[in-house]
Amino acid sequence: MEKGKKFELTYFDDKDKAQGRTEYEIIDKEESGNAVTATVHMIHYDKKDKMVMESDYKVQCEDGVFKIDIRGVLNAAQMQQMSSMDNMDVTVETEDLEIPSTLSVGDNLNDGSLNMKMNASGSGMTLMSFRTDISNRKVVNKEDVTTPAGTFDCYVISSDVHSKAGFVNMNFETKEWISEGVGVVRSESYRKGKLDGYSLLTKF
Repeated sequence: MEKGKKFELTYFDDKDKAQGRTEYEIIDKEESGNAVTATVHMIHYDKKDKMVMESDYKVQCEDGVFKIDIRGVLNAAQMQQMSSMDNMDVTVETEDLEIPSTLSVGDNLNDGSLNMKMNASGSGMTLMSFRTDISNRKVVNKEDVTTPAGTFDCYVISSDVHSKAGFVNMNFETKEWISEGVGVVRSESYRKGKLDGYSLLTKF
């Protein structure tokens, strides 16, 4: 959470083919009492390295608890959906994910959610809705992970993800490798027990 810090996640399918990448940069930092808030600028590129989306979101550390806007942890496919919003007014409601400063294997963590509605500009008519819920978050292991950005000491957090876009429902099981002072180093997404895709920290 230092201004100017940059990092990059690259997304792969189950055949190890790159599907896109996201660049992150901390562009602002504010301190107030026991809270530190950082603004993160996010740029998402597709598998042809064409920029398809950019936005800002907040992360905060308060009284030893790190809070993450769920918009910062969506996978590449979800970002692609969110990027096709021409001529729409978008409203977003979120419940932040939390990571305590001290983790132990066996800990249960809070749930998080994102609820987004896309309305036709000027009319208020809802054209599309998108919701993601992350639940059953548990610290299941502690492991070292090596990526192109280096080797990191990580806690492994598992969770269940339910996404709904219009009438389409998708359920995933996920694992995230989180390193202190760095964040997400690796994540894996599964459907019905089969690997669907993964991401790696490729620059830091």
